[in-house]
Parts: sequence; C-alpha cells; structure tokens
Amino acid sequence: MANYKVEEISAPKLDLGEGPHWDGKSQSLYFVDMFKAGVHRWDYHKNKTFSASVEGCTWVSFIIPVKGRSNEFVVGDGTRLVLITWNGTSDKAKIVKVIADLGEAGQSNRFNDGKADSKGRLFTGTMKAEPFGNPFEINSGKFFRFDARGVKFVEQFDKVFISNGLAWNDKTKKFYYADTGAYDVKVFDFDDNGDLSNRKTFYDMTANTTDPKEAPDGMTIDTDGNIFLAVFHGSKWTITTRNNGSCEASYFGGIWWT
Repeated sequence: MANYKVEEISAPKLDLGEGPHWDGKSQSLYFVDMFKAGVHRWDYHKNKTFSASVEGCTWVSFIIPVKGRSNEFVVGDGTRLVLITWNGTSDKAKIVKVIADLGEAGQSNRFNDGKADSKGRLFTGTMKAEPFGNPFEINSGKFFRFDARGVKFVEQFDKVFISNGLAWNDKTKKFYYADTGAYDVKVFDFDDNGDLSNRKTFYDMTANTTDPKEAPDGMTIDTDGNIFLAVFHGSKWTITTRNNGSCEASYFGGIWWT
C-alpha cells in the first residue's frame, strides 16, 4: 500500500463541509458549506479559496459544474435541484432557475450528497431533514437518478438513512454507495441507462460490533478500483480493495446538461 499524506488546504472553517468536486480544466476544487448555503472554490495554482453565498437557497448540499456552460452549476437545495451562476471569485452566486423539486411528498427530507457519473448523469439521494427527526433512526430517504431530458427523478431504491458517498467503476460496471446511518457500503450493477440492480453489501462497518461508532461518509474511487471512504466520527479514511473476492480495508489519518 502506498504512503499518503493529508494536508489542509487554505480555506475558511466550515459548519458542514460537503460535496467536493475536482474540476481538472480549471484546476479547482469546488465544495459547499451546507447549512450556510455557501459554495467554495479552491484554486490550486493560487492556493486560495474563493467563497460565495447562494442567494435564495436555504441549504446547498453539493455543487457540480455544468459541462459546456461557463460559470453554471447544479446544486442541491433541500428538495430542489437548482441551476446557479457563479464566476468563481465573487461573494454572491445567483439562482438561474429551479430545475426540479421533489414536491410535497419529500418535504420532510432533504438532498445530501450528489454526483454525476462519467456519462454526465446526475445521481443524488435524500435523508430525513434534521428539523423533522434523527436521520440515524429514520430511513425515510431515497436515491434517485435524474432524467435531464424528461426533467424527472427516477427512483432507484428507498429506505435510506443518510444518503452519502457515491463511486462508479466503469470497467466492472459496478456502483458503490454509502449509507451513513446503515453503517455500510453497498455495491450494485448498473446498466446503460445508469439504473441500478443486484444490491449487495460491499463493506459492513458493523461486522465486528453491535454498537458502531464510526460510519461511512464521502467516497471516491481511483483508476485501479480502490475505494477511498471518509469515516464519520473516525477522523480518518479507509481504503477498501477487492482481492480474490474478499474485501480488505486499511486506515490512514462535470455534469452534462440539456
């Protein structure tokens, strides 16, 4: 296993930092401060973070650049998908339009993590919004693929506690999904539309305890298929790999739119 070094970037302190998205073209890391409806861009070359509040949003749970559209992003805001504009340096971002809303049926939930796959399809999930109950105890969330052409949410599965990390392996056609409140990472097959099937448990954080303290959170994957998983209440990452069909773990401290 290679050695890794974790460094703090030059950025303001956050109430709840979420949704990191690396943009290779601009060499920038985008991320959000959810409860402050804040969006941030860390400029790698300048080693500086630019921050803005999104006018008209209550929460911002993720930010994804829109391919081919300068200064436009899709963000999650409560039950809404919102298109915003931000030049990446000013202290204000503005709503262009509300793309879609889950409506009355989802009002006690909110979006959490969201990502686009390699085809530019947006996937995002919900969880119980904190004013309405404890999301570690209530699995009212759902996970969706957003159909941009039909402008509708396509439900993939329900009974989600806290929808979190997402990662795709295009070589094996596998999708990995972290539900923080379920204390596990699941793996699915995905088809040409991006729809999911054949759910299995990939990594169970309750395997050796009946009272887990650490939980899976944000997640990404490298080109070798290794999963990098942030551990909530653990202040560390775990790397999970598949060797001979078994899961091993070790610890160390652009969306397309029409």
